Amino acid sequence: MGDNDARRSDRPAEGDAERGPRHRRRHRRGHRRDPLAPVTRPRRLNLDLPVTEPLAPEEQREMCEHLSFMRQFKPHLGLALNATEDLLVNGAQPPADRGVCKHLLSKLDRRAVERALGREAVRTDPGLRARLLAGVVRITPEVGTLLAYLEALTWVTDKRDAAAAFGATIDRIDFTAVSATQMAALLDVINKTFDAHERVQALFGLLASESFSQALGRTLEALPAAVRDTFAPLSAAYRAVVMGTAVRNSEEQQLAERGVSAWLEAPERILKGYPVEMRQRLVRYALGSANLSAIAKPARILVDSLPRGDPDAVNLGVALFDRLLASKQDDLARGLLNSMLQAHPKLGSIMRRQEALSWQRLGRLALAPDPRTSGRLRRAFSLDLPGFVWARISGREHADRLAAEADLQTDLLTPGVAECLGQGYGAEGTAYVVIAWGGLPLDQGFVRRLGLGEALAFALQGVRILNALASAGVQIPDSSMERFLSDRTAPSLRLADLDGAVRAPVDACRARLGELVQSFSRQILSRPDVPTEVAAAVRGQTPPARLARLLAAHAARSWDRDAGDSGES
Repeated sequence: MGDNDARRSDRPAEGDAERGPRHRRRHRRGHRRDPLAPVTRPRRLNLDLPVTEPLAPEEQREMCEHLSFMRQFKPHLGLALNATEDLLVNGAQPPADRGVCKHLLSKLDRRAVERALGREAVRTDPGLRARLLAGVVRITPEVGTLLAYLEALTWVTDKRDAAAAFGATIDRIDFTAVSATQMAALLDVINKTFDAHERVQALFGLLASESFSQALGRTLEALPAAVRDTFAPLSAAYRAVVMGTAVRNSEEQQLAERGVSAWLEAPERILKGYPVEMRQRLVRYALGSANLSAIAKPARILVDSLPRGDPDAVNLGVALFDRLLASKQDDLARGLLNSMLQAHPKLGSIMRRQEALSWQRLGRLALAPDPRTSGRLRRAFSLDLPGFVWARISGREHADRLAAEADLQTDLLTPGVAECLGQGYGAEGTAYVVIAWGGLPLDQGFVRRLGLGEALAFALQGVRILNALASAGVQIPDSSMERFLSDRTAPSLRLADLDGAVRAPVDACRARLGELVQSFSRQILSRPDVPTEVAAAVRGQTPPARLARLLAAHAARSWDRDAGDSGES
């Protein structure tokens, strides 16, 4: 129980001490029985009708209630009444004349209400204040009066009744005319009436109203700092997640992050009770959050609660797993993956990640047990990216050289060279370089299965890559096909292994280019169906540019011949 709650429960209404415990209990129960009556009971009295129109029976009954209220609080209201009005208020004369009733009620204006609320007896007694305002809002439901009534209820009734009164009252407020002071009062009522997650829902319900949203935006900077500090982040979170509005600057991004963190502090049952679309939006926001560690657990709860057959749920779950790994929350990531595996035991993307987590670790790298290569590149899973990658590994004695080669590859923007995605160290100084996934290492088994046109095209790609590397001033000691990755689904080539690569003058690189080009071409084109002209060029010392043109011409003829043989035009 907070300080405010303690004050509410411990503070008796004026006069209760003399009347004893039984009366106090009866008074509280009586107040709780119908705390919404002032704002929910329909108004029957129509003061807009002509004054000559007699009051209907139901209007007379309502007017009698107003007169009873004015009689009870007559000392506090201090209204100046004429003789006829005094007879009405004292109950000596029944209400019948519409014009007289209208004139009497008009005296209960804002100034009269403020004067009554400022009196010592009303100001220091929350119970008296709430009862007075309950009668006032039945007569004049002006914005300031409604807000004052809501604030008074937070002192004299429990939060359930106050929350119900809030919902019933808020629909009666015209937010286009709300001032900064009134907005601060309303937000203060929300603070006192609702617990943390309920406060979020109360505000979001209001923000769904365009007039409230505009009023809050208009008055936000003028609000007290404490109020602004609570509601500005929630408002930013609503815009970012519910409305999908792009944040405009880093300050707004930080506000939204704080608001979402507060939003996700709700109990698990509340999080799971949100509509599916809202849960998906929250997860998507969490995925892009710079503060994922603070909201990782509720984000996982949201993912687990999504319908199992929904493809979006799987994609969001895998994406969250990847983000958790990248932020080094391995245990939480593993728990999420196990949960997803139970829901989708045969889904490839989940099974592959589950398998990768069981591989041998080298720092933040998980190494596949089957190299699938002759040793240049290792299949691996990077926990930092995260994702499947190729890796180069060296012992401590070559760690510095590997790091220099990684820096060189990172800086290269040369077409056909695989991207270096990072580097790290394992136990005892073992070093590794992470290289972007994309195909499998090129080997003779694959090359032998290529058609002639494909083989010529592969040789041409290799020549172009080696030429681009030389033009960038990078020299490699050899052009072994094992340095290259090949995408088997859409045949393409990338240089992945820059073992021994160094910076060198472009002229020196070009001087060695012919040797590298011919060596690579011979590895690809050592086959009997290679045209004689191409075979001779590969064996001799053909300039790289001429060899490239020759390969391109024969590759085109080969494709044309293959298309003709298959009946294509």
